[in-house]
Amino acid sequence: MITFSTSSWTLHGKLGQVRYEHNLAGESWLEAGDPAAGMPLTDLPAFVAKDNIPKIELCHFHFPSIKPDYLAQLRQAIQAAGLTLENLLIDRGNLSDPNDNTWQAELDLCKMWLRIAAELGANGCRIDCGTEPPSPASKARAADALQQLSDYATTLGLKLTTENFRQTSLQPEDLLEIITMADRPLNLCLDFGNAIKSGDKYGTLQKLLPHSTSLHCKGQYSNGELDRTEFAHSIRLVTDADFSGFVSLIFDGTENEWAKTLELKQAFTDNLN
Repeated sequence: MITFSTSSWTLHGKLGQVRYEHNLAGESWLEAGDPAAGMPLTDLPAFVAKDNIPKIELCHFHFPSIKPDYLAQLRQAIQAAGLTLENLLIDRGNLSDPNDNTWQAELDLCKMWLRIAAELGANGCRIDCGTEPPSPASKARAADALQQLSDYATTLGLKLTTENFRQTSLQPEDLLEIITMADRPLNLCLDFGNAIKSGDKYGTLQKLLPHSTSLHCKGQYSNGELDRTEFAHSIRLVTDADFSGFVSLIFDGTENEWAKTLELKQAFTDNLN
């Protein structure tokens, strides 16, 4: 049964287009955006829940703090809204980095975010395979990292998800090979927008949908209008594959982003009938 979710990225504009970074010492700093121009992240769960979207995913860079008292406030806001935090989206790190020291530093930061996800009561975390060009060495490196992170996630009661995202895993064949090499029960998020970047959107969807447990569902737009014919074709591939995971509705822009997100929800529902 398909259920809907959304990501804090969808409401990037309403959050003031903020981007924070964090270190292992628990320090946080603003890299971009204006927090005063947007809503606090703790207000986001109630905003999403009012339109009957039961799940949410949060990007790591939207966290203004990773201190325990702030995480407790955020967890309470999610629970009060009646939402399920499906994934903490770790949008940093290079799991295919060939340098041992920087690779280990990335793993340590990812483990920090896994611990944060557990504190928030999340079901899991999503991380991609890295930024190196796909090669036997880089794919083996990514698989090793995912293996370690999956094992660590299991000790925390979390499920690890990966995605067709950055360069190492953008092509479906490379991603599926990495997942096989990792030899762990990884979840797979299929991102429609990243499928376009592969050079063959529909081929990528057809190859990955049978293995996917969630979707980052994005539309294609012309002059600000959703291309409904294209979107219907994409959803037809989803239904043909008997996909039954959750669908995270994603809008990449910052203009009328929530209205566009609800439009995606309705268009998806219409094409299931």
